[in-house]
Amino acid sequence: MGSTAPYIRASLDVPSQDGENLARLEEKRPVDADIALRNNVTVMREVAARLAERYCCAA
Repeated sequence: MGSTAPYIRASLDVPSQDGENLARLEEKRPVDADIALRNNVTVMREVAARLAERYCCAA
């Protein structure tokens, strides 16, 4: 990566939580939407912290 890269992009692919789509597929949400959102936020914060530590750009 090197010090010339100004940004690191991290993304998280998660299953759809769209109620209409799940109803059409006759599936239920695996977890409540608010719990899924909190978990996703936690994962992305951990990713950001580890990347910042690894590439020595932690504040």
